[in-house]
Amino acid sequence: MLLGALWLAFLAAPAQAHGGLHTRQIDGAEVGPYRVSVWTGPNVLRPGAVLIEALVADPATDAPAEGVAVRYTVAPAGSLEAMALELSAEPIVAPSERDREELLHIAIGNLTTPGDYRVTVHVSDADGFAGTVGFDVEVLHDNPAFRIVLNVLVVLTVLIAAAFIWHTLRRAHEIMRP
Repeated sequence: MLLGALWLAFLAAPAQAHGGLHTRQIDGAEVGPYRVSVWTGPNVLRPGAVLIEALVADPATDAPAEGVAVRYTVAPAGSLEAMALELSAEPIVAPSERDREELLHIAIGNLTTPGDYRVTVHVSDADGFAGTVGFDVEVLHDNPAFRIVLNVLVVLTVLIAAAFIWHTLRRAHEIMRP
């Protein structure tokens, strides 16, 4: 029964934004009066949900900048801006690796096609500042070979277990025969 559940789990396509490591795409780039760092997750991007999070800080104090708005555009490399996916970022207070709370601007988008993409981070504030910074990411093809190998291993394990049980029952039956 447990092996059957494992087999079903391997048949299902994995959710892509479930956690795991994130990749730092931009580390403290100056965008006008702000310093911007950006991460994407999971660390290997595949078709499906993709997490983008930005930390916008005041360079003088290293404190999260308040009153800024962040949005992202994600476009296939070399495509027109009209084909871009627009993502509004929600500001969320979260603990950071620096043992303090940070104001992260988080958005989740769905990239359905493998390939190269250009991500542009748009930062604006109430004083009229608007600036951008961008980076490129690659969305890799899903790896169906990995799931095939796992399915074969599960089937082989079930066959070996069935052969062992059959052999054990046959020997027990022979031993109990008068």
